[in-house]
Amino acid sequence: MKKILFLLPLFFLSNSIIAQTFNFFKEEIIFEIDPVFFTVNGDYYFKNNSDQTIFPLISYPVRSNGIRKPFDTIMVYDNSDPSTALKLIIIDTVARFTIKLLPFSEKMIKVIYKQKHNGTDARYILLTTRSWNKPINEARYSVVVRRNIEINQFSISPDKSVDFGDTTVYYWRRKNFMPDKDFEMHFRVDGK
Repeated sequence: MKKILFLLPLFFLSNSIIAQTFNFFKEEIIFEIDPVFFTVNGDYYFKNNSDQTIFPLISYPVRSNGIRKPFDTIMVYDNSDPSTALKLIIIDTVARFTIKLLPFSEKMIKVIYKQKHNGTDARYILLTTRSWNKPINEARYSVVVRRNIEINQFSISPDKSVDFGDTTVYYWRRKNFMPDKDFEMHFRVDGK
């Protein structure tokens, strides 16, 4: 736990120093809940507003659910070279990676991870968005739930849902989004 507390101040400090030249402006995330795993497939958009190439270090926190390890699998890709995964440093519940942003450029980074859930809830950490000191221009979320999962409650109400028979998909879209809570999903797995 001491390691996480040490990393977070560095994350906030690095963001405040380069906040004028570097920003995180959009995310599009598909969550999936099955009887065993909670999966996140996210596209994160960053922008370099300066005339210099920069190499920001990104800290990506993941909720620890008390089950052995926070990640079952995690992969991070730079869309400019999607065939090669970025090098990760994982300490406790934080994955860290560096991205390269050319002058006045935008870049999409894909993060895919899955972790075992406890059979009743899953949480995606949104509150770290506040460390950027500005809202996300656009956030799009969808949750794919298989028929054998019953949703009891979301911490953020969905805009709509569509039943596809074997799955139901819930959708959210936010503009100028500054989260005031994490994205929590409370559910029940049929047969448990």
